[in-house]
Amino acid sequence: MKQKIVWIVPALLVLLGIGLLFVRNFEDVTEPPDSDWSRPLELGETVTSDSPAVSSATNGAKIAYLTEEGVKQTGYDQEYSSTEETNIDIPVDKFTSIATPGNQLVYSDYHQLFTEKKEKISDLDTFLPLQNEVIFTKGTDVYVYEEDGSLTSILTLPDEKAEVLTYENHDGTYLATRITESSGNHLTFYHLKDGTLEKVREADIPLQSGEELKEMHFAAAENDIRLIQSTLQKQSMTGKKKQLHYYAAFPAEEEASAPKMSRVTFSDPVTGKSLQELSDIELTVRGDKSLLLFKALGKTDTMFNKETQFNIYQAQVKEKGVNRVTRISNTPSLLSLLNGSILIPSSGWIKREIIMRSFLLPTRKQL
Repeated sequence: MKQKIVWIVPALLVLLGIGLLFVRNFEDVTEPPDSDWSRPLELGETVTSDSPAVSSATNGAKIAYLTEEGVKQTGYDQEYSSTEETNIDIPVDKFTSIATPGNQLVYSDYHQLFTEKKEKISDLDTFLPLQNEVIFTKGTDVYVYEEDGSLTSILTLPDEKAEVLTYENHDGTYLATRITESSGNHLTFYHLKDGTLEKVREADIPLQSGEELKEMHFAAAENDIRLIQSTLQKQSMTGKKKQLHYYAAFPAEEEASAPKMSRVTFSDPVTGKSLQELSDIELTVRGDKSLLLFKALGKTDTMFNKETQFNIYQAQVKEKGVNRVTRISNTPSLLSLLNGSILIPSSGWIKREIIMRSFLLPTRKQL
């Protein structure tokens, strides 16, 4: 027995030392999270890369997403505890997308729009799923599907090639029609509130020679409109297409002067160099601030590895440039972002994994 103790005690000390060394080395090679980093809470698994449908509810939110059997909708309180769960049987394939405004659910199979009871509503060309509205285009007409089952044509597009952009806030839904021209893009902004569509203003957004449009997003505040435009430089000194970004804030008035687009850059908080391959941009307005959420290639600051990888970032943008860039989460496999914080009490980020695309919702209360 004494001989065993002689061997057991040193062995335990060795194991303890190895454990302490592992913990210390692990802390050295992993970057400690900021106090406001997202902390993931798994919600479920989906079979599509589309964003889930997020809608506001009493003291919380409802999140609906596609499964192999149909739609799963779960209600959450402000602490992200599940309060209710509903499964709805609808046909699902890679073209299926859903919207859950109010107490209804509608889905599209890419060519048609249906109720949750699989009743056809209409043919369509483009489905624009929103939190508070069901909007779609058919030919040159833009329709709203009402909760009572009626269809209302709210706008006629000047061209079938015109693209419709959308933005929602507490003041209603904003639409922008975008027509591509040789010198840039012509935008017409509208405000949809209580079933009435009002024209806000028009604006010409120039495109610099040698550049092509990659992404364009807008947001609306009480008295102005914010716009972010990402372009690709067709040719550069390195032979690679260079990504450029332009921002403008301009009055929401018909007679106001033309927007002045200012070039902005987004610096990596770790290296100070420009972030690369920005995508999945979400533009929102918080007071007098314009906030961008996006995915980009940046550095992860650890003693072990400083390789570039995809992370989630937040940036405050002004006309004179980017005020601040913050890395929100270390998520190299991020495909796209959903910011559900506009219309629900607390923010909701959804992360989609590559294979089964698990949804992860962090517990951050403010962005």
